[in-house]
Amino acid sequence: MFAFALLGTAMAARWDAPAIPYWIAPDVAVPGVEDDAVQAEIDKSFEAWQGVDCSDLVFPYEGRNKDAVFGDPSDGRNTVFVVTKNWPGKKGDPFALALDIDGDVIQEGDIALNAVDITFGVGGDGKTTYDLQSTAAHAIGLMLGLEESTDNGATMNPNMVGRAEGGDLADSDEAALCALYPQPTDKGPEVPPPSEQNDACTSAEDCTDGFVCVVDNGDEYCATRCGTDGECPSGTSCEDPGSGSPVCIKDRETGCAVAPRTSAGFLGLALAALAPRARTRR
Repeated sequence: MFAFALLGTAMAARWDAPAIPYWIAPDVAVPGVEDDAVQAEIDKSFEAWQGVDCSDLVFPYEGRNKDAVFGDPSDGRNTVFVVTKNWPGKKGDPFALALDIDGDVIQEGDIALNAVDITFGVGGDGKTTYDLQSTAAHAIGLMLGLEESTDNGATMNPNMVGRAEGGDLADSDEAALCALYPQPTDKGPEVPPPSEQNDACTSAEDCTDGFVCVVDNGDEYCATRCGTDGECPSGTSCEDPGSGSPVCIKDRETGCAVAPRTSAGFLGLALAALAPRARTRR
């Protein structure tokens, strides 16, 4: 289903993925504000919604959508337009939305800023000049499926559209976003950092990524397995702790030099466990 929505419309739908990419139309310049400055304000409006700690939504910028026209059939790209002639919406509305909705899931959302009837700028009072960032931020909120707010000063309050201070989210805006897009409570098992040679250990579970925990004359540390030709990191030597699988053991310090271990000095070496633990991955 393709829906066309005007200012003041809320959709009973949401996105089903935490990453919502967006594009920008080829030319978004408005009188008095160059194209790159308009893009910077649009980027800030997405960044405001992305910066909410209790939600994991992100909005990767994908570039310019060169072939898109607002109101065209869905192309799979969420695009922000600036319309400078033939405004398709209600006269005087600062923006309009075009949403592609499947059931209660939003598949695509386009935003058009009305530069036909509205004077946009960087900063504004919402009367003579509309602030680009706050206008786009309110439109993005509706595109996400949020309802408009009566909270004074909130980005989602229609009275703040075009007013510079409306570009900063209020607590109520953040609460509304997190109610609709909360961070997942179960992020899966914690992934331990990759082991390195000589990391301290007390059991096989402490060593990941093919390392084994060795007990070397009372010194317990993670050791990598030797290379095919017995190669080992500097300061270690390839030795077999009795498992048939040689590992890289710290070189033995003597009174005047550092020397590789020999079988005679190897009696205190053993594996803490026979099988290393594979690193857990999500």
